Amino acid sequence: QIKRHRLVPLIGQIFSHTSKGFVSMNKEKEKFLKRLKQLVRGAGIWLFDRGFDSKWMVSLLGELQVQFIMRIKSNRDVEVQKEREAGLEEKGRIYLETLLRTASYPWEIVKWVKKKEVRLKVGFCAVKIPGLGHRLWVVYTQGGGEEFILLTNLPVRKFSAALRVLRLYGWRWGVEELFRDMNEELGFQKIMVRTLRSINKLLEIALLVYIFAFSLLKKMGPPLAMLLE
Repeated sequence: QIKRHRLVPLIGQIFSHTSKGFVSMNKEKEKFLKRLKQLVRGAGIWLFDRGFDSKWMVSLLGELQVQFIMRIKSNRDVEVQKEREAGLEEKGRIYLETLLRTASYPWEIVKWVKKKEVRLKVGFCAVKIPGLGHRLWVVYTQGGGEEFILLTNLPVRKFSAALRVLRLYGWRWGVEELFRDMNEELGFQKIMVRTLRSINKLLEIALLVYIFAFSLLKKMGPPLAMLLE
């Protein structure tokens, strides 16, 4: 749960490179994302960490026509598009790491982390990835001990939109906490099974139990929540 919103797991999948029918990790990701799109009918804003950062994945998300925010690395070429409010002129191909060293960070936000004031400088720009036709946006930060580079197909033409992208990406940590909770509360790693099919069945059961627990919490309120903590 984040603030007043609940995080409910939808689907999960575990695969092995030794299983029959395995072609590649990319193929497994593609099948999973297509299944997810069908389940949610393409709705929502999909969040991805740096483990999904690849030109292939960005291309696939474009084909699926879903909205996404992905944390990316700076070791790639981009083509900068003209962005008046961000103060950027159109450029040819440039290494993203070089761009971020020379780009301006026109805005600043102040956050309190563990009772300490943290100042984050924020900037954004429109880009194209060579070989991919659609326009994308990069939102980048500086400060706070860790830099963030987020790639999205959500239009970012104002600072308020850039701030929204940063806040939305923050939900991903809530999802990570959810999986940690599932592991701790359901003892997922303590149950030993032999086959990949059994592991996936176990995952499905764990998801169903977690969803059922959420529904009970919603119906019965705080007393049950305290009981289950």
